[in-house]
Amino acid sequence: MRPLALTQTHTAQLLGVSRRRINELTQGHRAMTADTAIRCAVAFGVRADFWLALQSNWDSFHAWRALRQRTLPL
Repeated sequence: MRPLALTQTHTAQLLGVSRRRINELTQGHRAMTADTAIRCAVAFGVRADFWLALQSNWDSFHAWRALRQRTLPL
């Protein structure tokens, strides 16, 4: 949002969602849903699958990190 000079409030209005939803997304407390991805696609002109891929990459990163932190028996 920063490169576009958008506040969370303006982004929420642009997407037609609550400011809380945007805040939780940006803080990593909420996942990107298909609904939000479609709204972002329409608002920013970037395909919905791009937004969902970002979420998938984030989820994979955290899953790998959690797996590495555990000791796995062979």
